[in-house]
Amino acid sequence: MTDRFARPIARHRQGLEAVGWLAISLLILGSHGLAAASGPADPLLRLVAPDPSMVLAVEDFRTRAKQVEASTLDDDLKRLPLVASWLGSTRFDRLRRAATNIENGLGVPIRTVFDEVLGDAFVVVLQTGPGGAIDRSSGLVLIKPRGPKLLERLIATRNAALSKQGTLNQVITRRQGAVSYQTRSFKPGVRPDDHYVSFDDGTFAWSNSEASILEVIDRHAGTRHGFDASPSFKTLRAGLPDKPLASLFVAPAVVAEALGTSLPASSSTRRHINAFASKYLTAARMIGFAVEYRDGFVFHSHEVLDPSELPDWLRGWMARPSKPSPLLGSIPPSAFGVVSARFDFARALGVVRLLVEDDDRTLWETAEQAAQGLALGQPLDDLLPQVDSHVVFALSPKTSPNPWDWYGLAGAAAWVDPNRPRPTWVAVDNAFKTGMSSFALRPYRRSLHVRVETEERNGRRVTKLGPGDKSVLAYQSNADHLIVGNSGEAVAEFAASPGFSASTSPLAGLRDRYAGDAETFAVIDLPRLVDVVQRSRNAVIRDLAGRSGRPLAEVDGDLGHVLSLARLFRGVVATSNANRDATEVHRTLGLIAR
Repeated sequence: MTDRFARPIARHRQGLEAVGWLAISLLILGSHGLAAASGPADPLLRLVAPDPSMVLAVEDFRTRAKQVEASTLDDDLKRLPLVASWLGSTRFDRLRRAATNIENGLGVPIRTVFDEVLGDAFVVVLQTGPGGAIDRSSGLVLIKPRGPKLLERLIATRNAALSKQGTLNQVITRRQGAVSYQTRSFKPGVRPDDHYVSFDDGTFAWSNSEASILEVIDRHAGTRHGFDASPSFKTLRAGLPDKPLASLFVAPAVVAEALGTSLPASSSTRRHINAFASKYLTAARMIGFAVEYRDGFVFHSHEVLDPSELPDWLRGWMARPSKPSPLLGSIPPSAFGVVSARFDFARALGVVRLLVEDDDRTLWETAEQAAQGLALGQPLDDLLPQVDSHVVFALSPKTSPNPWDWYGLAGAAAWVDPNRPRPTWVAVDNAFKTGMSSFALRPYRRSLHVRVETEERNGRRVTKLGPGDKSVLAYQSNADHLIVGNSGEAVAEFAASPGFSASTSPLAGLRDRYAGDAETFAVIDLPRLVDVVQRSRNAVIRDLAGRSGRPLAEVDGDLGHVLSLARLFRGVVATSNANRDATEVHRTLGLIAR
């Protein structure tokens, strides 16, 4: 963690102590979720300022936690070596002793504290300082306890402990209109003063900013509008699941600060990425996140956008009709992963042209001329629009004798008009074959014995590039489609597949149940992936160690933990959907339990 974030976090850690202290019960009970911004949380959201930097809304934690605890996944997670080790650690033992101290001080079980104080609804708010300054942030905690008297005892017990330690000078009662609130005055240099208020309806609010507490009092009296009235918030909540474990609403400026998009870039590529991210975040009105438990953990993100602030090319990209790729019927039954995405090759070329630096303009134009020559004289502006924008990728196990080739990757796209007078596939075939041959002819690759070969595989002609029996690139271009992969085997298997939609592969079931009709999605069959990795474990370890520069034993241990976790789930499913009017984008990432 950088000093830029560590200092403000350290500054407010003690101020947020009440939340952390209550959260001890969550850790001890092994609960894995929070709750949503609806129902009981609504009165709390009305007390939040209309333009917060970040809001975590939690509702019905009691029910959601029991839902997770009742699942087999809860027990399976606790049996993982890494989790079991932590549960037996001295750090966890300290948490257990702290929970025991709470029970002894209040005279009630920690589960009761959890249910009565946090079980219905609570909200945590972060408000950055002027200009988005993190180090001048203020925090606000709002709780709607079922047992307000228990919360009062909890606060009184803690205040008594702080007074006994000699850090708390006194608790001062002050007034805002007809409402009394308390200020905890600490010894100079120990920690900043903080403030809290308990309303007659049981609502509790705490903040390290007195101004925030006064605003809460005013909103509770109905004299100010709250966050719940924000149009962006209403749109976000409508786009997120009804009963999540947790909902988080974030101002785009906070995301920009976290990503460092305004910081100087060390390269032109990074500068372009920062420029795009800044433009996109400027268009975003608010970003929402949620996690729900639905046959496992499903994470959601939802963005509310102003289309007028988006680049023209991105608006055009999002406006295209959405439909699943026609090539989904070609996914091999042996595949353990599939990705379907929209990629507009013609618009991508336009974006690349915009990003080319002036100093590189001549070089780029020369490269386009060379590409036109490889494509039998067809300009890229004529050729690329003929490539369908729906692209499909498949990951399959490989049967190659080479231990480092443990998976096959193949991607495919169809042609928009297979019957055009100047066939697209002929031009693409020539471009690939000529380009691969030029690559193989380079003198410094002579010792590698790189060559280009065209062979028959399952009745399909496949052209591949590579030394001997280890191809590094292969393709097939015919009148129907283009398939590109990392091996001739992967390309041929994709081309000869009987059909994904008719397949009994778990991938098809995961996609139908959790991705629906989404055009852009990714599905991974985790049991099959684990099996593939396990059979090629030594090769995978060597590959990962070589990439990271870490010792083999260390990589082996980490891979073991990852595989143990992966065995608890049936699959991973990710989706992305955008409104055609470019006003909203919704994404999901699901870990589907066995």
